[in-house]
Amino acid sequence: MKFVSFNINGLRARPHQLAAIIEQHQPDVIGLQETKVHDDMFPLEEVSKHGYHVFYHGQKGHYGVALLTKEAPIAVRRGFPTDEEDAQRRIIMADLATPQGTLTVINGYFPQGESRDHPVKFPAKTRFYQDLQDYLEQQLSVENPVLIMGDMNISPTDYDIGIGDENRKRWLRTGKCSFLPEEREWMARLLNWVWLIPTATPTRNVMTNFPGSTIAPKGSMTTAACASTCCWPARRWRHSASQPALITRFAVWKNRPTTRPSGPSSRCNYLAPAAVPGLYSDKSMKTIDVVAAIIARDGKILLAQRDAQSDQAGRWEFPGGKVESGESQPQALARELAEELGIEAAIGSYVASNSWQTGERLIRLHAWRVDAFRGELQQRCHSALVWVEPQQAGAYPLAPADIPLLADYLRDITPRRT
Repeated sequence: MKFVSFNINGLRARPHQLAAIIEQHQPDVIGLQETKVHDDMFPLEEVSKHGYHVFYHGQKGHYGVALLTKEAPIAVRRGFPTDEEDAQRRIIMADLATPQGTLTVINGYFPQGESRDHPVKFPAKTRFYQDLQDYLEQQLSVENPVLIMGDMNISPTDYDIGIGDENRKRWLRTGKCSFLPEEREWMARLLNWVWLIPTATPTRNVMTNFPGSTIAPKGSMTTAACASTCCWPARRWRHSASQPALITRFAVWKNRPTTRPSGPSSRCNYLAPAAVPGLYSDKSMKTIDVVAAIIARDGKILLAQRDAQSDQAGRWEFPGGKVESGESQPQALARELAEELGIEAAIGSYVASNSWQTGERLIRLHAWRVDAFRGELQQRCHSALVWVEPQQAGAYPLAPADIPLLADYLRDITPRRT
C-alpha cells in the first residue's frame, strides 16, 4: 500500500497540490494536516471527485486533519476519547480492511508547543503525546497493526534540525520546542511501543539506511510512525505549503517492507513501515533482538572486553544483552546493565541499529545512549572495562556489529558545519 502524509497548510488554498499528488502517485491513503477549514465549509465535492472516500475533522482558520482512502473504511474516529467538546481538531483515525486483517491508520497534526515555558502551548503538546500513548496502550493491542502519520513537530535526532550548532545551543538554552530532551523522551516512549526505522538522511541512501531488518520483534511489525517532513517538491508549486509531503510505499521485497521517497530530501525522514501480521515476517527464521549501551561520562565512552569464554573473545563491545519477552528495549538494557555492570542506568535516546543473519537466526543489535547512571562499575561479565575518547574507540578491536553503531554515535555528537 502507498500512504501520503501532507501538511497542506490550508486545503481550500491548495487543492491543486493535492490533485498533483494524487495524479502522480495514486496513493491508497492520504493524511492531510492543517486543513484550516470548518467541517461545514469542507470542500467535500472537490476532494471526493478524485475517487476517494473523504473524512475530516476541522475548525475555522486553524489545525484540522483529514483522511482520504481508496477503500471504504470499517470505522472512522475523530479526536481522542478524552477530548472535550472544544478540543482542537488535531487527530483522525480509520480502520481499514486488508487481506491480512484490520489496519488502524492514525493521522495527526501534533502541537508545536512553542517553548518549554509557554503556559498553554507546551502543556497542550505534553498532553497530546500522552493522550496518543494512552490510546495506543489502552484502546489497541500489540497484535493490532497501526500506522501513525502526520506532522509530529519533534525532531528525534539532530539530523532533522538543520539550524546550525549555535542556533541549536541557543534554542535549547531558551527552551524552544521540537528537539527538547523531554520531547525526544516522548518520541522514544512512543517508539518503545512501535518500531522506528530512520530512512533518508542528507548523507545516506534511503534504501540502505534501515537500522537492521525491518521485521519487527516476535515475527511481525505491528505499529508504525512517520512524520511528514520531506520528499515531495511542493515548494516548487505556486502557493507552496509549509511542509512538503511524505510519500511512503509499503511493499514486499526480500521479506522486508521498503520505503520509496519520490525524490531527494533536504531534511530527514523518520518512518516505521506498518506491517500487517504475517505480511512481512519470515516464519522460518528466529529473530533475536539485542540492546547495547553507549555509556558516556566526562566526554568519554565505556568499552567492555569480552572474556575468554565468550564468542569473539578479546573483542571490545558496548555492554548490553538480549531483549526478553515482554520487555521494551530500554527496559531490557537497564536490566542487562544492572546484571553485567552493577549500575542503575538512565536510558537515553536511541542511536542506531545493525543486523546480520547467522544460520537460521536474524540478530538485531540496537544501541541506546546512557548519559547518567548510579553505582560503581563492576566487572562481572567482561575481562576489562575502559573509558576512551569516542574518536579513539575505533582503535580498539571492536566486535564487528558494534563498528557501525560507533560510527552513528560519532556522527550524532560531531558538530555540524553551517
